[in-house]
Amino acid sequence: MTMSEHGIKPFLAVIFAGALALFGALPAAAGTNAFFDPDGTGNRLWSYTAAWYTCNDYKNDQTKYRSNISVLGSMPTSSQTLMVDSDLLTPAAPLKVDDGLVAVVAQMNMAYYLGSPYGDEPHMVALEVGAGATLCTASSTANFNVGYCENGQALMLVDAGALVSNINFRVGVSGLGIVTNRGGRVEAASGNSGKGLFLGYNASGSGVYSQSSGDLAARCHVGYSGEGRLEVSGGGMKGQTYLGEQSGGKGFAVFSGVVVSNESWVGCAANSCGCLHLRGSTNYASTVKIRDNADAYGQLRGWGSVFAYSSTAICGEMNYFFMNGQAIADGEGVDGRMLDLRLIRTGAGGKYSNVKVTIPNGMAGTNGWYAVNRGVLAYPMIYVQNAEWFGTFGANTNESCDAVNTVRIGYSQSSNKSPWLEALLYANDSSMVPEGLAGRPIGVWGFRSNVKYNDRQSQLANLTGFSLRFRYDHRSLRAGTRLSLMRYDQSAGVWRRIAQAEHDPGSPFISASSLAADGAGYDRNLGIFAVVRDRLGAMVIFR
Repeated sequence: MTMSEHGIKPFLAVIFAGALALFGALPAAAGTNAFFDPDGTGNRLWSYTAAWYTCNDYKNDQTKYRSNISVLGSMPTSSQTLMVDSDLLTPAAPLKVDDGLVAVVAQMNMAYYLGSPYGDEPHMVALEVGAGATLCTASSTANFNVGYCENGQALMLVDAGALVSNINFRVGVSGLGIVTNRGGRVEAASGNSGKGLFLGYNASGSGVYSQSSGDLAARCHVGYSGEGRLEVSGGGMKGQTYLGEQSGGKGFAVFSGVVVSNESWVGCAANSCGCLHLRGSTNYASTVKIRDNADAYGQLRGWGSVFAYSSTAICGEMNYFFMNGQAIADGEGVDGRMLDLRLIRTGAGGKYSNVKVTIPNGMAGTNGWYAVNRGVLAYPMIYVQNAEWFGTFGANTNESCDAVNTVRIGYSQSSNKSPWLEALLYANDSSMVPEGLAGRPIGVWGFRSNVKYNDRQSQLANLTGFSLRFRYDHRSLRAGTRLSLMRYDQSAGVWRRIAQAEHDPGSPFISASSLAADGAGYDRNLGIFAVVRDRLGAMVIFR
């Protein structure tokens, strides 16, 4: 499956915009009490199984059917199923589990039926879990379903209460399901492998989970076989996330201004796609896999940081960071926003690069590392262990460096003092790129060397020379296009050409060797380099 940078967003943007418009921006609704009717007035906007009788809600015969409520204060039991299908329910007037009430049901289905008496016209049923209330399922085999039937629509609000599913919590089973958490706790089979929160379960299903505050504890299957969106902009989250898990699944997760503990698999199956989007967030994880199948699409995007914390490690340590897809630093138009991957490390106190490339990209492939919209991408750092040494920014031992914007560096030092090397990739429109660059930039990088990963001491005195080989972005180039490798002379304030090449689609590389450190400033003390498309001269003929 192939997809453009923004191709994964539209199908979910429409769903989420609807969620906000219909429910997310509403104040806590008064609702209709779900389990008792103290004053005997108002409509019973729910239906339930045998022990509760069946509360039909024909619009012209409401009083008669209200009398079918069993007893005042009757509540479901752990052997009964709560069915929420009334067309009288709206996001502004949802069925409500009362404040402070604990309700235990075998399972719950929302938008399970269509047609009379549940509403002949398309409608969205809504349920609110009030402040301090708890709604949970007791069955170990029955699922918690929101938006069950095809064309069915269901909305659920957790308002400082708790929603607990003992097995699977499926949102958007075959229809549309939306869950908004604004201060409560949502837990779905926490710790139960293979179970959890499913967003977009079947191919026709669309599921959205949005959290502005509160907590989520679940293994999240986002875009399982349908379309799913997981958004966390407040509160906490702990678990695992699978984006695009089955064939046809489309999953999008966005974390905005939060710190989460979230292992991620992005683009898991053939014909699936997934995008993990950070917006100023930190994602602690021991495992991140971007594109786990050759026929999938996987993307890590935005700004923030991805690393795992270990109190005993020199840096963060991760079990795995597989980068077979695209990592895109997207500043969204704001200078300096960085997608910071520097501390993705493993082994020996976090000294080894842990980027693993297991699916070949090929010289025509578009998977790799990018920076757009004024963003900056910080590659995983490299730890130099020998006096003569080679390493790759954006890969581990991948000698071919076929992922876009990987950089192979050779390093010589007078003694083995083991410095750290860092590399930054700048968006072409970033203000951090020095002015005066002739030609059309294809990629711009800054490199630096330091003694330790967390201090600001230069290691240049030990450096005797280095070389660079860039696997540049080929997408806008034709065979034979003339390219230059430029280096910024910081002391003179000008760009200088250090190498030239013609674009070869079978070998999109440009190199320079016998380079000396610039040393003008710590931040880019090995220099700033750019691959540019040379400008063509104009020929004027006078007759």
